Amino acid sequence: MTQLLKDIRKALESRVDTKYKIGAARYSKEPVKMLGVRAADVRALAKDYYPQVKGLPKGEFFETCESLIKQGHFEEIAIAFDWTWRRRKQLDITDFDRLETWIERFVSNWGSCDDLCCHAIGYMLEQYPELIDRPLRWAKSPNRWFRRAAAVSLIYPARREVLVDEAFQVADILISDEDDLVRKGYGWLLKEISRKNPRRVFDYVVLNVSRMPRVAFRYAIEKLPKEMRKKAMEA
Repeated sequence: MTQLLKDIRKALESRVDTKYKIGAARYSKEPVKMLGVRAADVRALAKDYYPQVKGLPKGEFFETCESLIKQGHFEEIAIAFDWTWRRRKQLDITDFDRLETWIERFVSNWGSCDDLCCHAIGYMLEQYPELIDRPLRWAKSPNRWFRRAAAVSLIYPARREVLVDEAFQVADILISDEDDLVRKGYGWLLKEISRKNPRRVFDYVVLNVSRMPRVAFRYAIEKLPKEMRKKAMEA
């Protein structure tokens, strides 16, 4: 395992783009420990190294992911979360506690939050909708990343028209949240629902326009049909 982590670090360091790193640091509102490797390169490396962990017993696989995460750089965390997504069909309901713990222990920026929650966690919620009590609880957490996770983890199932009613419950809880990244998170969730349920999202935003922060409102109506979007903006 130690050699694998060293090999990954060396491969990442060979792909550092200093100009990109400076720009990425300016883009993020919170400090992010990163090497400065472009997302496409990180994904490519995750794919290249995945065969070395693909066949590991589940416990050893998770230990390897956590060792990589503890290296501490955004790119290494992204690779571990990518591997977990690639192995999603081998996950079962008993693994959800571990992924929930990852939010608490290892997520400290919106990029890592979305990498984990829009993929592996979202997949598990779609597969096991009885886990919906978790994001409903996260939505009330003092931890901003749990609150964002409550919204963005439902994007994957909502796109498949699973847990849509519960997604609106999460939006209700978060509707007046003071954190900009949480607002954007539930606005994004509503936008994704609107692709297949535009009328429902339209009715929701019109009903709640006085309570919704502007950024959440803008995200939510972005993909509505033109006439609906115009009426929503006039509400």
